[in-house]
Amino acid sequence: MADQNALDMDKNIKALQRQAEWMEKKEARLQNAHRALWLLFFLGALGLLAAVYFVFIDYYLNGKQETLYTGLIQTSNAETYQRQLNVLQAQNLRINANYSLENYKGNHDLVSFIYNPNDYWYAEVDFHFEGSGASTETAKAVILPKASQPIWMMDQSGDAWQSARVVLDNVVWQRATNYNQLKSEYLNFSVDNIALSELVDEEAETNQTILGFDIKNNSVYNFWKVGLAVVLRRYDEVVAFYYFEAPQLKGLETRPMSVNLFDEFKAISDTEIIPIINVFDSENIYRK
Repeated sequence: MADQNALDMDKNIKALQRQAEWMEKKEARLQNAHRALWLLFFLGALGLLAAVYFVFIDYYLNGKQETLYTGLIQTSNAETYQRQLNVLQAQNLRINANYSLENYKGNHDLVSFIYNPNDYWYAEVDFHFEGSGASTETAKAVILPKASQPIWMMDQSGDAWQSARVVLDNVVWQRATNYNQLKSEYLNFSVDNIALSELVDEEAETNQTILGFDIKNNSVYNFWKVGLAVVLRRYDEVVAFYYFEAPQLKGLETRPMSVNLFDEFKAISDTEIIPIINVFDSENIYRK
C-alpha cells in the first residue's frame, strides 16, 4: 500500500513538473511575442517619422511641394492633369522640318515647319536661319493653336545656305481667347482647281511652270490680304516653296489665281496651298 502511494505521488510530481515546464515555455513565447510587437511598433514609428520628415519638412521647407503635388496629380489622373496643364501653361513649339531649296536664280529659299501643340495658346515668334557660318536677319511670325505652319526666308545667296536650320530667338505666348470661334469665322477658305501648266519662253529657250487655282473666302468677312504658302512635293520630297498674297479678298468671293513660278517643275505629285492669316489681327478685316 505504501509503495502504491509513493508511485502515485511520483506521478503527480512529474505531472506538476511537466505543467511547470509548459507554463515556463508559454511565458517565454509570450515575452518573445511582446518583444516582436514592440519592435514592429518601433519600426513603424520610425517609418512614420521618416514620412513626416520627407513630406512636410523636406518638400515644404525646401520648396519641393510643387514637385510632390505634380507627381501625385500625374499618378492619380494623368489625362486630367495634362488638360489642366495645357490650360495653365503653354507647351514648347516643335520644329518638324528644315529645308534649304535652290530656286531658279541659284539662290536658296529657307523654310521650316513649326508645330504648336497647344489648344489655348498662340505664339508670337522672332526667328532667323543659320547656315554654314552665316545668319539671316530676324523675322516675325504667328503660330496658331494646333497648327503646323511654315516660316521662311526667301532668296538667300551664297554657298552658306546649302543647308540651314531655323533658330527661334524669342517666343511670346498669348492666350488664344475664343480661338475656335475665330477660326470658324475667319480661317474659312477653300482651294480648288489646282493645276500646273507649262509656259514656253522661246526667246530664253526655257520652260516655266504656271500654277493655277481658285481661292474662295467662305466667310462673310473682307480681308485686306490673305497669305498663300505653296508647297510642291515630289512624293515625300519637298522640292519648292513659294509665298504669295491675295489682296483685298472679299467675303464669299472666289478668285482665280495664276502665278508664274519662273522655274520648270516636272513629276510633281502634290501641290499644297496653305491660307495664312492671323485670326487675332482685327486690323486685317475691312468693311465694304
